[in-house]
Amino acid sequence: MITSQPVIDPAIVPKRRLFTGATMPAIGLGTFGSDHLNGAQIAAAVEGAIQVGYRHIDCAAVYGNEASIGTVLHNAIRDGVRRDDLWIASKLWNDKHAESDVIPAFRQSLADLQLEYLDLLPSPLAVPQFPSARMLGGVAQSRRAAVCPREFLRTWRQLEKLVDLGLVRHIGTSNMTIPKLRLLLRDARIRPAVTKWSCIRIFSSRSCSISCVHRASSRWAIVRSARRPVPSAIGRPTIRWISKTP
Repeated sequence: MITSQPVIDPAIVPKRRLFTGATMPAIGLGTFGSDHLNGAQIAAAVEGAIQVGYRHIDCAAVYGNEASIGTVLHNAIRDGVRRDDLWIASKLWNDKHAESDVIPAFRQSLADLQLEYLDLLPSPLAVPQFPSARMLGGVAQSRRAAVCPREFLRTWRQLEKLVDLGLVRHIGTSNMTIPKLRLLLRDARIRPAVTKWSCIRIFSSRSCSISCVHRASSRWAIVRSARRPVPSAIGRPTIRWISKTP
């Protein structure tokens, strides 16, 4: 059971205000772990996090644990945690970018998470992948297709429909290149509320972060999505050298 009195008051957690006026907790819990943890273990971590005061939970269908997390979220709300105090995000993975796949894939995540709406839905990479994408050793495995901005815009239009339907409050991007971001900002009817990028040694998006900071007048929320090195990266010579450097 999750009590409504957390160890740390969520009200003191720093927030980021989005262009809609909504505020997003700046500290959240990521739920990737499918390379070494099962759904029950991740769900237990989410339950413990909510108990101590986390309100921002970052999910993805490709992690293979949203149904387990959904049970925890359902129980938390039942036990007194206000839905409006939670910030729940999922991701439209790269094998679901076809126009006919976007909304069904999202509805499946919504059903698995046992929620009526999501607070944020970023679309990673803007590079479609042929079905089916899967996680192997911490890395999404699938054959990728070339993409042009016009094709991704069709995907974005479906995300905009989800906002119109009231099923998601904010849409965004993840690990998208600066040229693609510029084109999306030019053509989007509903602009990204959040742009996320990974902060890991083998995949740095420093130039993207600088560009977004320079666009502060557009009232973007700048979100850094950091995670541990994936197993496939740990054995790389550069990573091994860094680990031994004082």
